[in-house]
Amino acid sequence: MAEGALVSFLLSKLNELHFPQIDHICGVRGEIESLRDELRALECFLRDMDSNAREEMTVKNWLRSVRDVAYEAEDIVEGYVIQVHRYSPLARPFTYNSFGRQIKDLNSKIRKITTEGDRYVSMLRAMTRGEASSSSSVADDRDRYILRRSSSHLGDDIIVGFESDAKAVMDILLHPEGCRQVIGITGMGGLGKTTLATLVYNMVSNLPILGVIAQHPLLKGEANLPQVRNHFDVCAWVSVTKDPNLERLLLFIALQVGFDCNQIFLQRTGSGTTISLHGWMREQMIAELFKFLRVRRYLIVLDDVWEEGIWDQIKAALPDSNNGSRIILTTRSTKIALYADPRSPPYELKPLTDEESWQLFLTKAFPPLNPQDRAICPNELQDLGHQLCKKCGGLPLALVVLGGIVSGKEKHPVVWSRLLRSMNWDSTEDGRRCLDILALSYHDLSYYMKFCFLYLSAFPHESEISASKLTKLWTGEDLIERRERQITEDTAADYLEELIQRCLVKVVKRGQRSVKRVRVHGLITELARSEAREIQFLHVADNLFDGQTSSDADHSQPQHVNHRRLVLSQDYTHLHSIPSTGKLRALLFSERRKFHSFGYPVNGSSRFRHHWISKLFNVRPRTSSVSLALTEMNYIRVLEIEEQQTVFRLKLPKCSMIHLRYFGIRNSNLERFPLHTEDLPRLQTLDIRGTRISKLPDVVWRNKTLRHLYLNLMKPPSIKDLISLQTLSGALYGEWINEEGMMRSDLRKLGLSVPCDDFPDACCWSNLAAWLEKLKNLNVLKLSADKIPWRIFEVTSTHDQLYKLNLEGELVDGLPGVRMFPRYITDLTLSGSMLELDLMPSLGGLRSLRSLKLKDRACRNRAVVVSAGGFPELQYLKLSDLSMLDLSFEIGSLPRVSRFSIKSCKTLTKLPDGLQHLARTLQVLKIKYMSPDFLRVIKAWGQTNSHVAISMIEGRELQLLRPSGTLTLVSVE
Repeated sequence: MAEGALVSFLLSKLNELHFPQIDHICGVRGEIESLRDELRALECFLRDMDSNAREEMTVKNWLRSVRDVAYEAEDIVEGYVIQVHRYSPLARPFTYNSFGRQIKDLNSKIRKITTEGDRYVSMLRAMTRGEASSSSSVADDRDRYILRRSSSHLGDDIIVGFESDAKAVMDILLHPEGCRQVIGITGMGGLGKTTLATLVYNMVSNLPILGVIAQHPLLKGEANLPQVRNHFDVCAWVSVTKDPNLERLLLFIALQVGFDCNQIFLQRTGSGTTISLHGWMREQMIAELFKFLRVRRYLIVLDDVWEEGIWDQIKAALPDSNNGSRIILTTRSTKIALYADPRSPPYELKPLTDEESWQLFLTKAFPPLNPQDRAICPNELQDLGHQLCKKCGGLPLALVVLGGIVSGKEKHPVVWSRLLRSMNWDSTEDGRRCLDILALSYHDLSYYMKFCFLYLSAFPHESEISASKLTKLWTGEDLIERRERQITEDTAADYLEELIQRCLVKVVKRGQRSVKRVRVHGLITELARSEAREIQFLHVADNLFDGQTSSDADHSQPQHVNHRRLVLSQDYTHLHSIPSTGKLRALLFSERRKFHSFGYPVNGSSRFRHHWISKLFNVRPRTSSVSLALTEMNYIRVLEIEEQQTVFRLKLPKCSMIHLRYFGIRNSNLERFPLHTEDLPRLQTLDIRGTRISKLPDVVWRNKTLRHLYLNLMKPPSIKDLISLQTLSGALYGEWINEEGMMRSDLRKLGLSVPCDDFPDACCWSNLAAWLEKLKNLNVLKLSADKIPWRIFEVTSTHDQLYKLNLEGELVDGLPGVRMFPRYITDLTLSGSMLELDLMPSLGGLRSLRSLKLKDRACRNRAVVVSAGGFPELQYLKLSDLSMLDLSFEIGSLPRVSRFSIKSCKTLTKLPDGLQHLARTLQVLKIKYMSPDFLRVIKAWGQTNSHVAISMIEGRELQLLRPSGTLTLVSVE
């Protein structure tokens, strides 16, 4: 429950704060301790509250009062910090007394709220007991639910898709491997994990196949084969769900596998049927079931598992007799699946394809009279229908719900068009039920992670999200718990990994050490936004002007915003102010429009180039000059105004922004630093990349809390006071390198550029090398210079933490030997190195290298040969803008390569020798801006290989993909 998370979160923050100034103020210390006690009592009360009680209207109103008082407490505590910071020591006693009175009033409110909550819950419990006397008990309902689910029947549901998934799982089930194997089927809620398990279970069990599922092609064909139906001696299906009863689960397994249950019986009671074990201890039940299954090949389906602990208890009854027994486990957590069987990679269920989504939607929107008939959609509705399906993102649960909604409406384009424009999953009962199913994963999170999940609602639907940016936003909002001997950035990365394992977030790109980009399913975003709105945590504002159009927005009055965080997603070229932001914790402008330079869209790789061209020639983009004024922001923690190319002047209030932790203005046209404050005591991240700002105020350079500083090729005057700095990017070499006491031992990532005129002598390189040698905790180094000497390799070769090295510039002394590279380097990029000899033999000896990128004349050798045994661990190879004529891969080279990219190597016209050897492991081959001759030979190579399928699409990019074990050639011309 979000309100409980709010109280727990506030309590943890209150425990972290210290109030040494008020120890001598009579009564105030006692009121603070009383506040902690009241919050703990309220926290326990909310934790024990029955979930059904929370749905009552009176309780919902009470929960809103809990939310309001939690926010009020947060405001009072943070307001106290502001007042203490603002006033002189002589005036602070008045602040302390005022703070004490506020805390006292707050305690009274919390006591009243707790008393009212106790009264509401007591009334509801009395009502529940009255209703229970005339119906079955809650326990009886639970038993019937488990028994119903344990039948593994789908009734009359029509199954669309899952053919390839079912065959893949069947291959594992029927594989001759003898040892017991757990097949974990994972995926987000509503993706069809139970449906897939049911389909497979019906194929191999001896139970009669009932309902429409019997018409499925797989069940009519392969399931009727005796060797399939009789492969397992016994089969059982149990639905585990949350908070399961172990004895009941064991009993249901025993009953289905035919175990003699003479001493286990059903005791009839007057109010229904209660399942109980008499004369048996749990350990005895496990031991007897273990003995029974030890001499049988069994298949057990554990559906909907939520905890690792329940697997630890059940597995004791499931022997490994090396006879081919199998266990299917469905779960929303890949962590649980791997825990159950680390040797068996989980089977990650994918969303339905567009065609499968359409067919499933049609079966619900236009249900055929005969299940064998095909549903048909009128031509005038097909385009609208496909657009509606897109909103479901291939999620079967959503498609079924949407089809049911559409089936009850008039089949007319106007009606469907209206539904498409106003589609909101939270606005219909079926839609809310769909979100409720997905919300089970959300409610299972810890309270810290609940808020991290809700923050995902700030990003546009189905957009790619930078993992680094996301974790910095979490850290800036102080949503990350403090762990001993671990920095908050690492804890935030752990949080993201757990959200990924729980299938709430999908990885788009994973680097060698960490996740780079992620994506959130559209319905998960809807869930996050619904939950965030409910507790006023965050609001995405598409229109702040009460239905007025943008044409008259300048003369309108913006709405008042009650939410703690605000995301502005509309076009703000007309907007000169935003609503009252006095209590906002975060204000973010979402990236709705593409970047424009000189008035025309450009891609991300061109932003840097266009920015410096415009700066060099003093050319402004063709956009109107906009002045955006923001109101008082004393409580703001996160302020992000990125990708706003029309904002030249930003008027921020002249207030004490002492809570500001994250400030991002990347890729905006700002010319001056917009903050007008003499102190930023909590600032952690500052990002000015892609701006026109040429100078930062002194308050930045003396900031002791700044962790991540992203500059726009600027010379820092000094960084010796930045004692917490972990990331320094976009910095120009200067005299600051030579400062006394300038060693930054905590620096993890460094991006440094050396201007051409700064290195006429070796003294400068010596100073830079001496500084780099001290950075023992460096993880990532990006160095750009006209010429780079060997000395850089020497001083970093002993950096065991350095895993990513990016060098842009001519290697004047040539390429050093393997021993001069960092010992554990996994990611190497060389650009403009101008090496005359083939560098592959030397680089091939880097045993830990996983990614290699050679770009922009990194080597000028005409023949590039990857020798046998070279690059034993390399997974990604990129060659770009090289002048080679021949490329060859010897047998035994690149044994693990999965991705190969080649771009703009115009002189290469022949097929790389040995390319066939890479096809065994290659998953992606990306070819871009190559010569027509090269494209022709690649196509011919693909056509002569039986395992390569060719399909043509528009464009100039050619990719080889292997989605499911088959190499596919995708050509773009």
